[in-house]
Amino acid sequence: MARPKKNSAILQTAQRRLSGMKSIDLKLDLGGGCTTANIETKTKDVSEKLNEYNNLLTLVDQGYFICRDSLIG
Repeated sequence: MARPKKNSAILQTAQRRLSGMKSIDLKLDLGGGCTTANIETKTKDVSEKLNEYNNLLTLVDQGYFICRDSLIG
């Protein structure tokens, strides 16, 4: 059985909020480092890491199935 892939409700919320911020102003700056550019960079980083994690799960599953099938014959 394949391992379930991860998703992030927090990441999805951040992406929706970023979209709202961009609808106000593409260069919105709320202070304290909270800018559309900063949030977009961080959400992209997290999204890429999550995709990488899910890809690694797929590789582990493939390896497991290869080993299992070779043992079963």
